[in-house]
Amino acid sequence: MLTYKQVREILKLVMEHTDVFDSLKITQQYVCKTGEHLDWHPVSDFLDQVRRDGFLELVSPGGFCTYRLSANADLQAILRRKSLSLFEMFKQFAVSGCQSVDEFALKYYKPERYSGRGDEYASICLNHLKEDVRLSGYCILSNFESITGDYVAYYPVPTMAENEAVTCFEDACPVHGGEILEEHSFGMLGEMTVFTFDSCCCACSSNGWPDGMRYHSSFALAAGAAQMQVEMDAVGPLG
Repeated sequence: MLTYKQVREILKLVMEHTDVFDSLKITQQYVCKTGEHLDWHPVSDFLDQVRRDGFLELVSPGGFCTYRLSANADLQAILRRKSLSLFEMFKQFAVSGCQSVDEFALKYYKPERYSGRGDEYASICLNHLKEDVRLSGYCILSNFESITGDYVAYYPVPTMAENEAVTCFEDACPVHGGEILEEHSFGMLGEMTVFTFDSCCCACSSNGWPDGMRYHSSFALAAGAAQMQVEMDAVGPLG
């Protein structure tokens, strides 16, 4: 299975192609760009999924299937769909009892792939996990890295409650830190705005005032709160 970070790099390579390509070509380009080993099989499965979503066209089936970009190929739309599906998919591997990424790594990393390689190497691995949490809202260890022999995932406990006021909004998810992905307006005059973020399910609703920003754990909840506020404002104060 591909991580969100791998998906981002692969999609960037795909979007650069003006001609046809296949999974082997994309995999080779990924390895050359990142220096990270990657098998072509998960890349092939991912490209086929992107095709089924309508963002790629199949040029030649069989063997290494060749593709080209569809006219409606949209990098952000693909990322949004894939990041949310990964966020939910890896929850089946979530572990409990860890209060931090540091504790998760120490408890579940195979020593020979972590601390056993020296402090500098372990620090690099730990920073990668922390960056995954910042970008995606979770981090994972593969079956090759985990002492369990299976995937394990760490999801930090949300630091904000549903509908909690966001006192300091810095154009990023107040929980995971991902950048703003989309803005959705509600009301005839756009009285309410809902922000979604890159790589996590969170959203924020805002009435445009400094103290009017609220945190929500999903777009659906944020959209419901925004629509309700628009309807309440249209009715006006009771009495």
